[in-house]
Amino acid sequence: MLLPGFPAATSAQAPAVMPAAPKLQIPAAPAPPADPPTGEITQGAIQVADLLASLARLDQNGRVTERIGFEIPERAVNEYLAYSLRNRPRPGISSIRVTLLPKNDVAATVEIDFSSVLQWNSDIVPEPLRAVLSGKRTVQLNAHFESGNGTFNLTLKDAHGPDGKILENQIMSALMQAIGSHQPESYDAARPITLPFGLKRVWTDKQSLLGET
Repeated sequence: MLLPGFPAATSAQAPAVMPAAPKLQIPAAPAPPADPPTGEITQGAIQVADLLASLARLDQNGRVTERIGFEIPERAVNEYLAYSLRNRPRPGISSIRVTLLPKNDVAATVEIDFSSVLQWNSDIVPEPLRAVLSGKRTVQLNAHFESGNGTFNLTLKDAHGPDGKILENQIMSALMQAIGSHQPESYDAARPITLPFGLKRVWTDKQSLLGET
């Protein structure tokens, strides 16, 4: 699953942004509340939207030689995801919340609309799992990604269904492929995905997403 509006491998431990590169850093928000983001407009959502707009303008202006770095706190990422999905729904995805871990590891809680997915391909979910994977149900994912040379490669580590039981990687990979193919960007998570806005790479630190052009 990729960030709505976002999605040869390098080392997972990404070096710091070069000192000469200007860095667009979104200030960390106060400690997040216990409840997940509601999708309302928040300062974090605005800051991420402004950052994406700035990167898009730089890319459109052809300033590919200008090296820009950024850092987005985890809370701002989740507030933007909730706001984006509420105002621009995505096929097959009702909500997504991520936990950003060091060295490009990501945990995600994703609410999938299995009714839509099964309309696309009724064979994705085996018959014995239809009672569990029906309607809008939450799936827990753990994944790792590598990024470099303008691409993003995602590897699924494991997944758990709404009943807490492990989902076979084959089933989860098929779900991800079906959902990705129905997005406006039409991506395949099993293949390298081109990063937008002239980005060269993205990586994670604890509770932060970082990137540079």
